[in-house]
Amino acid sequence: MTDYIRDLNNFIQSLQATQAFKWEFFQEGPVHAPTFTAYAIWENVEVARGQGGSKSAAKMQASKRALDFLHTRYAQ
Repeated sequence: MTDYIRDLNNFIQSLQATQAFKWEFFQEGPVHAPTFTAYAIWENVEVARGQGGSKSAAKMQASKRALDFLHTRYAQ
């Protein structure tokens, strides 16, 4: 399984732009079955989001989408 979180971190570091990126998280639903949403924020704009039954699953999904966005914008 590809680790999109690691790949995203490495790509952002290669751009030397770690300050331009941040995560925001939201949780909803019952305590026994929450849904997490992870928001990938690049230069104060949401560029990707992911949802899952755990915070890490939501972050992984959002990481893949953010990586796709950044690759498109900053093709190397």
